[in-house]
Amino acid sequence: MAVDRRLTFYAWADTNQKHPFDRLKGASALKGLGKGKIVLDHGEDELTAVEIVSVGTMTAPTKLLLHALHGPGSRPSEYGPGVGTRTIQIGKGSYTAFTGHVLIWEDKIAATDIHTNSPGFGRLAVYFRRQAGERVIFRPLYNQGTADRLKDLEGIRGVDFAIHESHKIVQARKSGMLRSLIPRRKFPSISVAVGMSRKEPKDSYIEPDVEEELLGLADDAEQFFDRLIVRGLSKTEKTATGKKKSVKVNLLSERLHVERNLESDTVNPSLPDQARVFTALASARSGLDQTGALEDAVEARLSLDEG
Repeated sequence: MAVDRRLTFYAWADTNQKHPFDRLKGASALKGLGKGKIVLDHGEDELTAVEIVSVGTMTAPTKLLLHALHGPGSRPSEYGPGVGTRTIQIGKGSYTAFTGHVLIWEDKIAATDIHTNSPGFGRLAVYFRRQAGERVIFRPLYNQGTADRLKDLEGIRGVDFAIHESHKIVQARKSGMLRSLIPRRKFPSISVAVGMSRKEPKDSYIEPDVEEELLGLADDAEQFFDRLIVRGLSKTEKTATGKKKSVKVNLLSERLHVERNLESDTVNPSLPDQARVFTALASARSGLDQTGALEDAVEARLSLDEG
């Protein structure tokens, strides 16, 4: 049995120049947490746990497991014929969880195996800060072409997003994000497409505060969205008739990633084998290094952040 994963790459950065992120010190602190301190309660039924598989060295990456845990109010349901659905019943001190495998290198690169229910890197950044006193931010890497199109957007004229997983809808509502776009009525699945109509002037765009929030959410999109596409007009390109060319960017599928089919864990078949996924992440990075794709993506990310 095997599972499909998108091995996806990020850049990490310091958030405080006077206190740079110390990867090894932070990982060591997390590894030393007692069992009673591993689970971090963010409030409102959002829980996170991190397991350090290997602290790493200056030349070897830190290996860790990132778990998005479900408290009693957000656990999945179980079903039985003639019984219906109910919240999954598990033992005290145990949690249902979605898990990601993460590598963090000293040269400010990180990678994880993305799947439908992947925990976002925002959780990991908060965990490092609150559990180890280390501040860091993770930014998604895009290939050069995608980054160029993002930078070329004159403004966002439309957005198309979908949230199919109930736990993501819960997180989206609790975070208060995109209140003007997410319907107030509760649905098990949400798909929204909004934009400027043809009657609107060509230079009309979504409100600046909504645009800023959308692009901000792109850094941690997998935590909330199953699809996130933005549309706008190009600053530089024109159609054959001289009009500004339309630009569309998928902020989830166009990240720098490598597709892999990985052998399942023998005990928990819903997860890939731990050793194999860490090996696959390292191998994917080696391949991207050899082709120059990773270096190009880092330069593209820096260009986006600067401008």
